[in-house]
Amino acid sequence: MKKLLTQVRVHLLRFAYLVSIALICFVSTCFISASVSPANATPILSIAFGSTSANEQLGTNANEQLGTKSEISSPTTSEQVEEQKQSAVKNAEDLLDDGAISAVQQTKEAILDLEANNPAEALQHLEEATGKLDILLAREPDLALIPISSTVEIIDTAPLSKDIAEAFRDGVTVAIEKGDYAYARELLANMISEVRTQIVNVPLATYPEAMKIAAGLIDANKLEEAQEVLEVALSTLVIVERTQPIPVIDAQTSLVGAVAIAPDDKDEAIRLLDAAREDLRLAKALGYLSKDRNYGELDKQIDDIEGKLKRDIDLGSAFEKVEDKLSSFLESLSR
Repeated sequence: MKKLLTQVRVHLLRFAYLVSIALICFVSTCFISASVSPANATPILSIAFGSTSANEQLGTNANEQLGTKSEISSPTTSEQVEEQKQSAVKNAEDLLDDGAISAVQQTKEAILDLEANNPAEALQHLEEATGKLDILLAREPDLALIPISSTVEIIDTAPLSKDIAEAFRDGVTVAIEKGDYAYARELLANMISEVRTQIVNVPLATYPEAMKIAAGLIDANKLEEAQEVLEVALSTLVIVERTQPIPVIDAQTSLVGAVAIAPDDKDEAIRLLDAAREDLRLAKALGYLSKDRNYGELDKQIDDIEGKLKRDIDLGSAFEKVEDKLSSFLESLSR
């Protein structure tokens, strides 16, 4: 019965969202018709639950009515999230290895040579690729992955409300139990709020060996087999993802603000602490902190700080301890 009620709740929520979207589309269409001439009017072509294009077309007010965020919810948050993104870009770029990048490029060149029936040139490229990888292995024999490229993006489709996030989470559980994986994926797509880094790596356990096998096949004049080995090697590049939850970044921003304002405006500092607490609860509901042992301690420390502020008790290093924990958490996700 509990599962049934949960499922009904989620479906009602989904229905309410779709109705909201329809109403907003209708009002927007009426407004456009009234204020813009037909020659200049731009019709709304695609409105879908959770779609970025719909959010862009409907604007910030519509996003608020739907209970979802625009890509970044406020100027302050925008600045902090963008800073975190740029930091993630720099960290990822610092990891990239020129030797591994060159080895992959040489592999691609070898494939083109084989397609053009130029085995001698292909062998030369493979020798260069193998040499680069052998140097890497000699330098760090225990290294398993070598980064060769990276992308960093902000993805923020999550609801602003912890309760809605929990409803989505419950809906995912019910959908999976029913085997409705398509609906589960739809709900999960609306539970993302993160700066996401993707790093493409060369697996040193298998990639160099593939180069040597391909070279042997070329020597045996088995060019098609050699090309196939190289293409498989390229397809086995390993993608590693790292995420930094935006609600945690927001919580850290609010805490920094509370530290700055506390001596002059106790009420504003308390408001910022409440905002930090809600951001952490949202992060937990979205699954970012569900397995983190520090969450309960962070929540308790924020309550302690708020209590001391209300009673005009000296905070000492209480703020610093919470900030350090949040910073350490975000840094751990960047490694």
